[in-house]
Amino acid sequence: MTKQPIKRTVAELPAHEMRRNGAVNKCVNLRHTELCGDEALSVAPQPEKLCDYPLTPLLQLPGTDEWLFYSAADAEGNSELYAGSCQSEPEWLTQLPGEPRCAVPTPSGAVIMLPDGPVRISRNGEIWQSSNGERPAVSPVVITAAPKGTMTKTTSPVSLELNTSGQYASPDSNSLSKLRTALMATYSSLSAEALAGGVWIQPTGVRCRLLDSSGNELWRSPIHIVGIDGWQCAGAITGTLSGGGSSFTTSALHIAAKSFAINVHVQELPESSALRGRATVAVIEATPQLHPVLSDRLPRTRISAITSNTPQISVWMPGVQPEESATTTMQTRRLQAIAMLPDSLMTRIGRIDLTTGDTTVQLTPQASPTVDEETGALDQAAKDAAESGTGKSDDPLWQIISGGEPFSAGCVVQNGDTTVWGNISPVRTRSAHPFPQVASTAEGGWQAALRISVNGSSYVTRYAGNDNRPTSLCPIVMIELPEATSATLYVRDTATGAIAQADLELTTMANGLMSCHISPGLKPIALKASELTSLPAATAYAGAVQEMRGSVLVAMSSEPTKALCGGVCSQGEIKALATAIKSQSSWDFSRCHVYAFATDGIYTVAANTRTLNVSAACIDTRGVMDAKAVARSPHGVVAIAGGQPVVCTASSVKPSTPLPNTQTSMLKQVAWHSGDDELYFTDTQGNVVVLNGGEWHNILVPERVESICSVTDAIWLRCSESSFITGQQKECHAEWECNLMSKWPGRVTSVTLPINASLFSGKIEIRAHNGAGAAHSLPVTTLNIDGEINTPIRMRILAPWRSCLVMRVAANVSADFNMCPAAITITRPCLR
Repeated sequence: MTKQPIKRTVAELPAHEMRRNGAVNKCVNLRHTELCGDEALSVAPQPEKLCDYPLTPLLQLPGTDEWLFYSAADAEGNSELYAGSCQSEPEWLTQLPGEPRCAVPTPSGAVIMLPDGPVRISRNGEIWQSSNGERPAVSPVVITAAPKGTMTKTTSPVSLELNTSGQYASPDSNSLSKLRTALMATYSSLSAEALAGGVWIQPTGVRCRLLDSSGNELWRSPIHIVGIDGWQCAGAITGTLSGGGSSFTTSALHIAAKSFAINVHVQELPESSALRGRATVAVIEATPQLHPVLSDRLPRTRISAITSNTPQISVWMPGVQPEESATTTMQTRRLQAIAMLPDSLMTRIGRIDLTTGDTTVQLTPQASPTVDEETGALDQAAKDAAESGTGKSDDPLWQIISGGEPFSAGCVVQNGDTTVWGNISPVRTRSAHPFPQVASTAEGGWQAALRISVNGSSYVTRYAGNDNRPTSLCPIVMIELPEATSATLYVRDTATGAIAQADLELTTMANGLMSCHISPGLKPIALKASELTSLPAATAYAGAVQEMRGSVLVAMSSEPTKALCGGVCSQGEIKALATAIKSQSSWDFSRCHVYAFATDGIYTVAANTRTLNVSAACIDTRGVMDAKAVARSPHGVVAIAGGQPVVCTASSVKPSTPLPNTQTSMLKQVAWHSGDDELYFTDTQGNVVVLNGGEWHNILVPERVESICSVTDAIWLRCSESSFITGQQKECHAEWECNLMSKWPGRVTSVTLPINASLFSGKIEIRAHNGAGAAHSLPVTTLNIDGEINTPIRMRILAPWRSCLVMRVAANVSADFNMCPAAITITRPCLR
């Protein structure tokens, strides 16, 4: 019998990780490296437990290796904040009233966005402090007028030509012009003399700002309209007429005004206040005086007893009406300008040191502008308010930008001097409404309730104080709900139990951001006796919370919570923002460009803080479903869109390295390992798969991975019960499986496997099948090893004829483990 010739071939099993349609279908805790110029597999960095509780990295503080971490919200909605490096267990800092959504760094700490708005975390040396930025419901500042006596000025006699008809007489237009000139000159002199003497004569807008030791603003009070019994020089000025026929001369006309200084009492902040210990200085600012005069109008006059020997004349200042309400109506634009645009009108009149506790000071004017200069500034502010008030009052973004309303955001990115927030939620109606501005107080403790009516329903906010019981309110009361129609304030004297109240009819202001009540004559609103015997109970505001999905707000990084412009760039929820990768030719470098990753697609967003313009364009319609499904790397911004990894560069989105066939679960999150230049992914099952130079391997973690994040040269893994970080190569369990397929059956006769390890405890297995798949393969040979391996493993094998071979390695290996490509000798019959 003739012996059939045998053909021997040596096949090499590559030391690779997994690839799409590749030979390797399992690679656990091993990654592709080079060893002496040859391909090899070595141990991948292993996760190390840092703490026995799950934490999520929030933000790295600039210029340090320190990070902020937070825990998931507990049953009461509170979250714990920690700080520390990524090399040791973080230290507890404080408790937050909600789970952080995102954060940005500031020179002194960070701004953390919670569902109910921003919280500022600052550091003074090694002491951390937090503040949620909310205004105190009851103002710690009491601002009142201190009477300083009555000032008078007298005009020179004015000659008039009268038009008479029986008992009726009136000056002609030329005579009214003479009266206007005389009255305005005398009034201007009176105002100048008052300011030069350190007093005001007309109502003035005053506010207080609390600053920290670095000059950062922590809180500002509403505008207080301070004055003595409303407008001065707004009543009839009386005199006598002398002469005959149609020519008469007035007597000297006396113009009188009550003058005042401003008392400011800054109370010591309570222990519960977030501002206590942080506010070191109070800055007091004032607007120009609210003059009731209009210098371009002719004065109103009334002449009586013209046929008698002593005719009487009553004259009003130019622009002043005999009815107080009419004067107030004519001054509405100026009054609302003070409420809407106070920054442009404010002049500092005092600075108070708060380190000594309760402080009371009396302040005087620090400048002496003319009446025309003061009214001109108010008119310009009113004009600016009218020009800027082009948005819709029911647009939350416009309210945030125009009115400085607080907001919450779901994601954020900083690009140099620009900060972009995504998925905006206004939060101004969720907290207690601040107490209305007080004009006068009395000694004693008090309780109060403010009932605000909104769209047919009402809600009540309660307040209390140990002193300075309110007895009257400022002439202008502002409610930060433009839809509010009325309000009633009840104040109870705790000593007597008596309740006083003030009823306020509200109208929406021109900017559509607030509603207000303006008292006739700009006089303080007195609290009058009420029929109630007890205060109404507090109730929650029932208004709907507006969530602006797909919206962005843009601010300067120096003031990240002061929005400058914004817009809506997508219909879906924005999950993440990232700085865009710019091309070399098609981008305008004068603008800030970011990617917005939304549930309905990926968008490029261009924001310009100089022109206050935001524009967006969709570059891919696949949605991103997780806030941590985006990572920036040197190769582009990587995202998981439609369950698959993609790379964003310039204005294009391209597929990333395709997943191996064995990865059946959808990817969920991604993070870039800067130390190893690898991309870590998690899937919906909580497994970790790593992309290393176009190949994939798995990492085993003792617990289910809930979240991953890139930290300093490592990856942070928040697991179900603990927190891990990728560390060094160390002893671990490793698995590797590779297939070798041939068109013709063959028989394995020997295997050479170059492995080096100071510890190898496991087995190496060769299996075979005829196309049924690795799961249905049969063992050919198995080698169990327990100990050190320092030479290649060679095995002689007697195996059946098969067309497909499978090599499996499964063992606990030391950190120095490496495996080079295996050589398998296969014999096949040589057919002639």
